[in-house]
Amino acid sequence: MSHTLADLAILAGGKVIGDSSVIIESAKPLNEARLRDITFVDNPKLIETAIYSQATAFIVNENTHRKMEQSRNENSTSVSFIISDNPIASFIKVVQYFKGSRTRINMGIHADASVDPQVQVGSQTNIYPGTFIDEGTIIGNRCTIHSGVRIGHTVHIGDDVTLYPNVVIYPEMILGNRIFCITAFSVSDALLDPNPVHSMKDVPYELPTEFEVGAILERENPFDAFVSNDLLKKILLE
Repeated sequence: MSHTLADLAILAGGKVIGDSSVIIESAKPLNEARLRDITFVDNPKLIETAIYSQATAFIVNENTHRKMEQSRNENSTSVSFIISDNPIASFIKVVQYFKGSRTRINMGIHADASVDPQVQVGSQTNIYPGTFIDEGTIIGNRCTIHSGVRIGHTVHIGDDVTLYPNVVIYPEMILGNRIFCITAFSVSDALLDPNPVHSMKDVPYELPTEFEVGAILERENPFDAFVSNDLLKKILLE
């Protein structure tokens, strides 16, 4: 299935800069994107990687677009953009749209998945090999839990949730319905708050429906990260 960038911009709630008629066949993460793929960039540190990407189009905010254009040279391949205030949310919409045309395979719980006997799993939910799900967890209907996912004890996951490889859900968390979790943590609306997010204690304990959350990976040094709103990032990181 393929679509013009203009069609995807309407779906993503953004505006096109570049060739709106270019054909897009798939939506993929930055490190996997190739010709006729669309991807997203929401981290300034990934701009250099994006410049050398083979992707045909990018979903970015205005600031990232400006920096990418400044960094490109005359030999750079021509690309187009969808400008969005929330690139992650827009990218998720595009991914889900492309995935919607595919037939969902109902495989149930794979024999090589480690699922505690006390875990409750809803109907038409797929749990792939190499996952670990601790006791007392409840998983809703039509969910997809990919390989490498780790879910702590007493987690409550709603319906139509997709957890992509290596996502970690900590104990006693509550996820709403229709959540799409990737391995790039998004504090989402919390970053729009005038008060900075200093640590995980500032992330909402109960995640509302359609809140995007990604993996929270173990760090070698817990003091090497700083997450803030755009103003503080501009002051401290640029």
